[in-house]
Amino acid sequence: MPATSLTNPLLILLGLLSAGVVTGTLTGTRLPLIHSDRSALIALVVLGMSMCALGMQTVTYGWTNPFNLAGTILGALALALAAAVLLGARVPYIGSDRSAMIVLAAVMAVKVVLAVMRGMVA
Repeated sequence: MPATSLTNPLLILLGLLSAGVVTGTLTGTRLPLIHSDRSALIALVVLGMSMCALGMQTVTYGWTNPFNLAGTILGALALALAAAVLLGARVPYIGSDRSAMIVLAAVMAVKVVLAVMRGMVA
């Protein structure tokens, strides 16, 4: 596994911040700058996009790596979901900003698993 893949301290920090946003929001803990489910969703989108940019590793693995392709598709779906919810579109099975945040967090977790698997296989 390349040294920059999963050992990047900034990537780890962003992951911990993401987990903190989700946990804090779901437990009702007051977080700085996050006062609603919508602001938590926006924070998670920003953190997720930053993590994706840092973790892609296209130079090492290439754009056509199956793990990168799956991650790209999941990322596009996550971004489309967040945009739809934030713009007020009705999304089946997602009735609130909180449920959108939970789904986004789950997609982000799957992308992290894909990144770990990519590093183990390569």
